[in-house]
This record gives sequence, structure tokens and C-alpha cells, in this order.
Amino acid sequence: MFDSTIRYILKSVGIDLSTKFPTSPISFKKILKHYTNLTFIQESLDSETDGMYIRSNKGYFIVINKDRPLNRRRFSVGHEFGHYILGHDSDITQAKNSHNQSEVEADNFSSSILMPPDIIYELSKDDMTISEMATWLRVSKITVAFRCLYLGIREHEAIEVKNAITHN
Repeated sequence: MFDSTIRYILKSVGIDLSTKFPTSPISFKKILKHYTNLTFIQESLDSETDGMYIRSNKGYFIVINKDRPLNRRRFSVGHEFGHYILGHDSDITQAKNSHNQSEVEADNFSSSILMPPDIIYELSKDDMTISEMATWLRVSKITVAFRCLYLGIREHEAIEVKNAITHN
């Protein structure tokens, strides 16, 4: 869905997906540095808030809850960056409002930038399990499971991971 946009963004900041890396080459530090009109802030937020995207007359801001685990923060940065790239209005991301259209689009954008198809297919060819992919990508297992289902690979394993996580 966002493949050409993602490829353009990654190429413009110098991230080459064809190079072998010991862990995911997707660096939001590198990506966000490229967008000079976008300010990135990590701070403690209330327990319900993962992140915020703010558009104001002072600029654009992504604020992430620094108290979340790394894999959650990475997904939240991708999500809030998605709001920015997609031209959405200001947003506070909380679990209870995760089903409106702009939230779904931002989630899909985050999945696409953190787990481009090229990388997922390559990791799958290397026979990595979903758990190993999640560690390598620095995202959650459930995120990788949903991405695999979306891409139509490792469906049996993805369903098992999804069921194990959602039934606990």
C-alpha cells in the first residue's frame, strides 16, 4: 500500500535494504533527522498514551512515551511519523481510539516502514521464526504475525502466534 513512499523515504535518508545487517536497518533517528521541520521528543506521558503527533504554527512534533518498551516506542514513532507523512491532523494515540480511519492508516504505515516486504521476505527465506524476526526487527511478535498474514507468508505460524498472544 505504501511501498513506493517507503522506498523513497528510506532511499532519501540512505537506508539500503539490500545490505545485510545484524539487526534492522530501519533507524528513525536517521529518518527523522532528514525531516528538519519535524521535532522528535521522548518524555513520560500518561499511562494510556503511546505517542502524539502535533501540527501547530510552531511546527510539527512527534512526542513518544519514553516509558514504553523499545519495540512499542519504535512502532509508535512509525505510527506518528505516518500521521505526518499522510498529512493527518494532530493526534494523541491511545488504545481506545485505535479503530478510526486515520489511526488504521498510521498503523499500516508504521508496519510498512518497520517491516518492508523486501526485509520480511528475506528473513522468511532465511527460515527465521516470527519470534526471531521480531527480535531482529525490534518490534513485537504480534506485529510481525500481522505483517506476515498481510503479506501472505508464514500464515500458519502467524495465526499460532496471534492466537497465543490474544488468548493470554
